[in-house]
Amino acid sequence: MRKWWIVAKQVFWKNVKSASYILMTLSPFIFAAIMFLVGWFIFKDMQISDDQSLALVSKTTELSQRIENNITEPHVISYSSIKKAKEDLLQDKLIGVLDLTNEQAPVYYNKTTDKQVNLNAMSQIINDYNLEKLGEKLGISESQVEKIRESRISIATSAIDPENKKSFDDTSRTFRIGLTYVLILMGFMLVVNYSTLISQEVASEKGTRMMEVILSSMSAEEHFCGKLLGILMALGLQLLLYATLSLGGLAMPQLLSLVHQFLPDLTIDSSVWQLLIWDFLFFLFGVLLFVSLATMFGSLVSRAEDAPKALTPITLLMVIGFYIALYAMGNPSSSLVVFGSYFPFFTPFIMPFRLATQSVSLLGITIGFALLILATIIFFIFSAWIYSASALIYSDGNILKNLLYAIKMRKVYRRQQSKA
Repeated sequence: MRKWWIVAKQVFWKNVKSASYILMTLSPFIFAAIMFLVGWFIFKDMQISDDQSLALVSKTTELSQRIENNITEPHVISYSSIKKAKEDLLQDKLIGVLDLTNEQAPVYYNKTTDKQVNLNAMSQIINDYNLEKLGEKLGISESQVEKIRESRISIATSAIDPENKKSFDDTSRTFRIGLTYVLILMGFMLVVNYSTLISQEVASEKGTRMMEVILSSMSAEEHFCGKLLGILMALGLQLLLYATLSLGGLAMPQLLSLVHQFLPDLTIDSSVWQLLIWDFLFFLFGVLLFVSLATMFGSLVSRAEDAPKALTPITLLMVIGFYIALYAMGNPSSSLVVFGSYFPFFTPFIMPFRLATQSVSLLGITIGFALLILATIIFFIFSAWIYSASALIYSDGNILKNLLYAIKMRKVYRRQQSKA
């Protein structure tokens, strides 16, 4: 036990102290900062400056004044001629022209290169004005017109969890799906990075012949377990840092008030914490499954530069699972999504989205999780089994050929042990 623990500590400290690990750990914050700056610049660029005006052409002075008095952005200027307004628009004196000469069918003109203007407030004013005029024609009083205006109905949406029949509103559902998307995206990047990291490290040790020295003092199985544990410890430290910063952010009242500005009806109840726990468990066993296979495939090549090519089968599985998961956001009950959520290589990506959309029962979650655990154990043992045979095999053949040769050598070694 002490030998593989020494390997685990060596792998852990070697990676934690490396510049690539520090950059990988900081990359989400760098990415978030870049996205914030890009979003800020886009927001500032979309804002309409004070010297940009919108022309309003209307035959009715009352409607023009009502729009001018209630619209602050962009600045509204009344024009008497649609022709003159269009000429000024083409000369970049205006940002747009709203033609209200036909109040029942208003038309907005702008150049294809101009900024988009939000016309919702103007549309509401025009509709209210037309409703009032229609009421006057029909002999309806102002109070009755106001009742008609207030009688507009919007349809609320509520999703029902098939397991406990509990309803979830759109805000809660959107938050759960958004949270899951962020976690799955981050999980996908971590699995790809750590799979590449451990496969290159194993291939590098083979290429420099260090593997021969290492395996002269310990078994290949011990070395395999030590490598795997060291990588998982490095991953655990990274996740602990993210969890600490996330919980610290949740304790900040400024951040909570910002969240409630965008999602005022959001309530973080026990279901959200259950979602996070399940997501973590699926992610944990998913990492163990893919990293075990990455360690095995890394031992099938003799040069570090060949490791990414060896990881092609694993990478394809991860990419397919990730894209099916994205499809699951809008179609969680699709037969492809349901089947994929029970396929162990796709389960860590797809099942969290089915959880977020409440489209799977507790029994379905348990079955998917049990299959994932079973597959992780089987492929962990298989990877260690192949690793013990391929760690000292040096060949420039293709990956499949090396894998079949390692299986053959393992069987020969097993027969020799049984005879002895």
